[in-house]
Amino acid sequence: MATTVEYSRHRIAPDDQRAFADACRAAAGTAGQVAGGRMSDKPGTPSVYEWMGGADALERLTDVFYGRVLKDPVLAPVFAGMDARHPHHVALGLGEVFGGPDTYSARHGGHAHMASRHLGRHITEEQRRRWVDLLLDAADMPKWEWGQTPPWQPDAG
Repeated sequence: MATTVEYSRHRIAPDDQRAFADACRAAAGTAGQVAGGRMSDKPGTPSVYEWMGGADALERLTDVFYGRVLKDPVLAPVFAGMDARHPHHVALGLGEVFGGPDTYSARHGGHAHMASRHLGRHITEEQRRRWVDLLLDAADMPKWEWGQTPPWQPDAG
């Protein structure tokens, strides 16, 4: 039996949970999943997941990001008891949203599971915004060597 998930101040019914994930993918420009976990509307155009370097890049990103989170005065108390596998789980979830394989959904239950893990934690708007800001800051680090400088251009030929 599917249950309704409450996330922040919003309630997400089971039928809407998939639509929410699809909307996140559409907002990320990765709508239109095709075989093999690849999500791109145009042949030869990489998904965001592929463009950013796939699973390895997301693992590096979340390791650095959560290293910063644990030192941040706003977020450190929230993540003080964080499971050591948490950065890996977040990397899997981000990978799926950005066009990678559906590993997070297959292994962990997807968005519904993620939302359920945040229920009752009383996450404030300040904490939510700080989490996003630190993630964006970590992604902006030049050392990631994402492979190409945006915007991605198809090979001539």
